[in-house]
Amino acid sequence: MTKWEGYEEVKAAGEWSPLPKDAYICKVVSVKEVQETSQNGNALHYLNLAFDIAEGPYKDYYRGIFENSQDDNKKWPTPGTHRIYYPKNDGSEQDKWTQSKFKTFTTSLEKSNNGYKFDWDENKMKGLLFGGLFRIEEYNGQNGVRQSTRLALIRSVETVRDKKYKELPEDKLLDVPSNKEAYQQAATAAAPIPNGFAAVEEDIPF
Repeated sequence: MTKWEGYEEVKAAGEWSPLPKDAYICKVVSVKEVQETSQNGNALHYLNLAFDIAEGPYKDYYRGIFENSQDDNKKWPTPGTHRIYYPKNDGSEQDKWTQSKFKTFTTSLEKSNNGYKFDWDENKMKGLLFGGLFRIEEYNGQNGVRQSTRLALIRSVETVRDKKYKELPEDKLLDVPSNKEAYQQAATAAAPIPNGFAAVEEDIPF
């Protein structure tokens, strides 16, 4: 066989380790305001946040996945994104929760970044730090039930560094048979930094 140029530098597809369920210091990669209509016909208005791990052994975790993707139209991996919904101002309990989550996001940025004051300009959020609490989430993929480590709650950097949170969020699991125990053991164990890329079911650019 003839060895072709660049063989040593190419990363093999699928060589990656799941991000362990934990609390991490994160960095905003980009923020985009989105208004769209869902498949059910509901109007959606949210900030689409692309982020990465900013410190520790998993620093630049999602960028590693992105840069090692062999897709010509590669985009920021979906697990490295998070939606911050705008309230509808309809007076409902659900809307009060949406308001609280939005305000928690902006105040967490203010507490975590000296000199930053939220002024409704999402472009100024790029590069800012925040604390993230992660959980395991299940979803239906092409080959059955899949699992992913996803950002669930946003807090200040101080809350994460000083472990001031009570516990990590409860996992969001589907009510179907799956190998939950084996995955959770793998996701909470120490794992090496990924040297390949992970397939994602939905891609969102930044």
